[in-house]
Amino acid sequence: MSFEQLIKFSKIDEKTAKFIEHNDSTIKKNKNQKSKSVVLVEFNGWQPFHISNSYLANILAEKYQSKMVAFENFRIFNKKSYFNIIENLRWYLSLLFNTRTVKIYRSFGIDSFFKAGTKISQLITTYILYKNIITKIKTKTDIENITIYDVWVGDLIYDTYLKVFNKLTIDINSKEFKNFLFKAISLFLFWFSYFQSKEVKALSVSHGVYTLAFPIRIAHKFDIPVYVSNEVKLIHLKKSCYSYEDRRTGYWIDFLDFKKRFFKLNDDEKNFALETAKNQFKMMVSGNWKDFYFKQSQYKKNQKVKFVNESTNPKILISSHAFNDSPHVWGSFFFPDFYEWFKFLEKIMIKTNYDWYVKPHPNATESDCDFLKKFVLNKKNVFLVPKDYSNLQLINEGIQYVLTVYGTIGSEAPYLGATVINASLNNPHIDFSFNINPKNLKEYEKFLLNLPDLPKKEIDKKEIYIYHFMRYFFYQNNYLLRNQNQRLDGSFIYSNDLYLEWKNKFNLSRHNEIIQSIKNFINSGDSIFSYEHKGKGLIESCEENNR
Repeated sequence: MSFEQLIKFSKIDEKTAKFIEHNDSTIKKNKNQKSKSVVLVEFNGWQPFHISNSYLANILAEKYQSKMVAFENFRIFNKKSYFNIIENLRWYLSLLFNTRTVKIYRSFGIDSFFKAGTKISQLITTYILYKNIITKIKTKTDIENITIYDVWVGDLIYDTYLKVFNKLTIDINSKEFKNFLFKAISLFLFWFSYFQSKEVKALSVSHGVYTLAFPIRIAHKFDIPVYVSNEVKLIHLKKSCYSYEDRRTGYWIDFLDFKKRFFKLNDDEKNFALETAKNQFKMMVSGNWKDFYFKQSQYKKNQKVKFVNESTNPKILISSHAFNDSPHVWGSFFFPDFYEWFKFLEKIMIKTNYDWYVKPHPNATESDCDFLKKFVLNKKNVFLVPKDYSNLQLINEGIQYVLTVYGTIGSEAPYLGATVINASLNNPHIDFSFNINPKNLKEYEKFLLNLPDLPKKEIDKKEIYIYHFMRYFFYQNNYLLRNQNQRLDGSFIYSNDLYLEWKNKFNLSRHNEIIQSIKNFINSGDSIFSYEHKGKGLIESCEENNR
């Protein structure tokens, strides 16, 4: 590394520098740095996580009288440099020269850092485990089911492989996959050994998916509390919400409580919730509301070209997912991945006389789109819909059924009159009646082969309103940020502009409120931060978030 590269590597921009100065002057630093017990905090480059853990990590360290330790757990995502000496050198130089992200973490009181990876002393154990696991893998489902030391990790390994290598599915016989599996096992052993040898009191992470979740699953085994924080949610990811038997990850398990929590509200709060959700749907069908992760609304105003033909055949929309974007985020489904879902639907197409419309996910990759183009090729009555084509228009043009594994369209299409059939029992809508949820693959196939004979599903829009309010308002309390409808977009949230706005809008009253509300949440033992932990009413809290 040249001197010029080193200077560039360590340079801190003005917005980040101001955030660091702000933390140095306002965050009460942890005084337990000599403690043997630790609170582990994920080391990453995401701005909202830095703001969140300026508070959360210190509150946890104070509660458990422990020192804070930051860990980097992303090495396995770099397929070219998992064992790379240069990467290790960059890591140690970043600590030595106190570079940008290191300095951010130090600004809220973290002085200890380590990088997760392979231990030479564990290579023999890794090899033994690898040979034992690889000989049992006969199908892709066998990968999903992998456990190590009674910790379920197969779903995490599966999704990480797809992500790292930009794959639609896994070839279980490929050398690439086998090499990756070996690396994943070695990473797991690193973490298992760490939790065995250290006195870990709590864990703070950014995600509950991919191999990033290895420390989460291991922490659960050792009954250590785990917290997931992002720009809008603070989650206590409980061991009780995770189930190997049901193949349920427990990640964002709030949807299982939506109905129960809603019906605990008083009448004024219920009316407010229903009216809020109703207004949201008006915005959605007008094309003025979009999901945080999508670049544009999926329900924009009608386009001039009509896509759906006028035949009398049943008309089905396959709402595709992003193939390598953590398929197992909620848990297992009827297929090991989205590619296998499509191969199954291909067999249904041959046996039925339907018109099929395949729409890519809004965030579909080039490889996703290439696959879908080939998928529809030379198939009778199977059509590829442009990914920016309006869902509203498709349904207005005659789409009667929508197929998804667990997508957000499951709570949107029923509002517009289409019948949605999910391919997973681990889906956010499972507690509601506005979708069809087959019990298993056999029932799923039966439904698809007999769509015209399915009873017409009566949709209670009140249920849809309850679901949307609970998902997008009740728990999305913006415990850190405000103005979720105006400013909550990825281009702003995951930029250094967030640092500057955070500093400029800082006031001591809000600062103390955040500290107390996070303490209230942690002490409550609840799964998800809500307005209750702020000590405020639901209506007041929701209105405050939009100011």
